Amino acid sequence: MMPLEINLYSLWLAMVLVSVNVSAADIEPETEPETEPESEVFARVGDSTILVREYKENLIRSSRTTFYHRKPPAHELLAFQQKVADDLINRELLLQQIDHLKLEVDETSLENKLDKYRERASRRGQEIDEEGEYWQAVRERVEQDLLTAQLEQEIRQSLNQPSKEELQTYYEAHLDKFTEPARFDLSIILLGVNSSSPGESWEAARQEAHEVVKRLRTGADFAELARLHSSDVSAADGGELGYSHMGMFSAEAQKVIEELQAEEISEPIQVLEGIAIFRLNARKPERLLEFTQVHERVLDLWLRDERDQYWQNYITELRENTEIEIEERYLTISGEKDASVDLVQ
Repeated sequence: MMPLEINLYSLWLAMVLVSVNVSAADIEPETEPETEPESEVFARVGDSTILVREYKENLIRSSRTTFYHRKPPAHELLAFQQKVADDLINRELLLQQIDHLKLEVDETSLENKLDKYRERASRRGQEIDEEGEYWQAVRERVEQDLLTAQLEQEIRQSLNQPSKEELQTYYEAHLDKFTEPARFDLSIILLGVNSSSPGESWEAARQEAHEVVKRLRTGADFAELARLHSSDVSAADGGELGYSHMGMFSAEAQKVIEELQAEEISEPIQVLEGIAIFRLNARKPERLLEFTQVHERVLDLWLRDERDQYWQNYITELRENTEIEIEERYLTISGEKDASVDLVQ
């Protein structure tokens, strides 16, 4: 790397550090000035090595996309470092497999991906030197991403299709996935209140709702009162909501609805949009769907779960059959002896 390129790289890394609210002092390993920690080996994976520089760059990249404040909480730091290390090692193992299998990237897909980087640079008024080291690194990374995705797809697709017996066993072990939840045919009268309104507005709506409930319980027509008082879109239909699943309402409203009997009117309930009155028109209990009714869904879920496990087993086998050494001092929480990477302070 030429001196100018070193300076450009250092500037780029500094910009990334700032973007994730991590100072250079926070992430630099505590080493003597005469050493060059960036070029030290973080891990050995078979005949390949992963440098400290690569590890730190991935810590930064993952922090930015994983945590709300772009920095891991102190109590999650060790697990976060271990995950980043595992992901790096797994990636290196997959790249070695790609090389062994002689997989080749689809050039059209590669160029389509790179075009997104070009378009982004163009919007920012930036020029790309496509012969420069930075662009070549971007190109290599994108190519590797495409190849690892291709390998993963091929491994997943190589899993044999399940037998009917396997699908039946899966169905019986996951009956909850194939059960229709209970449904409730409801009507509503909503006395709308803006969420930012003062307490007096809420209290006025609550008093009006109690008066409406009294009228309903003495024989007033629910649909008529819904048209007169409700601000819900269902007012034009007399408050009819049709069948709804639980989970569509607030916890308080759901509890009240579940306890209603057919044709029963609820007490006024505060919801996000105002004060609501519900009437339960009918109830349908939860229903287990027969295997023949959900065969395609059973197959889809079986393939999803089994392919996930098959892929994880593939990676596990690669790890078990490859000699892997990690410099453990880079996986130590800041403040402990020999800590080398600090993302907390």
